Amino acid sequence: MDDAPVRVAIYTRVSTDIQANREEGSLDTQEARLRASITAREGNHEIVEVFREEGASGKNLDRPALQRMLKRIRKGQIDLVIVTRIDRLSRSLLDFFQMHQLFEKHQVKFKSLREQFDTSSPVGRAMLKLMLVFAELEREQTAERTRIAMRARAERGLWNGGPLMLGYDSAGAGKLEVNEEEAKLVRLIFDKYIELRSSVKLMRWLNENGYRQKKWVTNDGTVTGGKTWVTQNLRSVLRHKVYLGLVTHTGETFVGQHEPIIELETWERVQKILDDNIQKSS
Repeated sequence: MDDAPVRVAIYTRVSTDIQANREEGSLDTQEARLRASITAREGNHEIVEVFREEGASGKNLDRPALQRMLKRIRKGQIDLVIVTRIDRLSRSLLDFFQMHQLFEKHQVKFKSLREQFDTSSPVGRAMLKLMLVFAELEREQTAERTRIAMRARAERGLWNGGPLMLGYDSAGAGKLEVNEEEAKLVRLIFDKYIELRSSVKLMRWLNENGYRQKKWVTNDGTVTGGKTWVTQNLRSVLRHKVYLGLVTHTGETFVGQHEPIIELETWERVQKILDDNIQKSS
């Protein structure tokens, strides 16, 4: 199979209609330059598809043609990706770093005409690795800034995101407000657990009596949640310190800006039963 052609994907992109109408940056011009470059390469090359992205920003990877190309890469249908400039593929160093990892995993080479990156050559691979060092540094710095910001939010008593717990709704800007109807169910769960002393029994009792988990509406208007209870969800509610008016972050606890739903004495009684049950089962 040494004479098998190199399967080439051409990727072209313009972000605005104005740019698309300019001869220098048009999709047709990009494609013509890339086809000429492939013709000039040594060896047998076959263009498997031209991925044209019109009116799409390069700030993220959420682009139809790009996702279609990445899907074909994952299926092992492409050997070489070629673009006129790296920013046609991505304007984000971190996104490009992510794509390059996918390319390497599936043994896909990459070539950019403007920057003269060609990972089929030793010099091209060396230049790309140098650029990826800075991409990794940027990724680590971004992660560190995120960690610092999340800790600062927790120290201020703000919710750090993620699914909302039963009993609370978002008031915006990381603040929680008590959902009175759900808060009644939270108190019932804690009181009933003290009575039954078993997560399994409590789960059955809640489901048999028609009580369900939290239901909410996502940003796109989809209604989700509202499922029957399982013991794992119940234990999460029974263990969560948010009901004491606290927020937690990486094992540390801070005073929250929201109102508590459960009194400390009740919460501690529940923790004692939970811990005792674990010891008995071990």
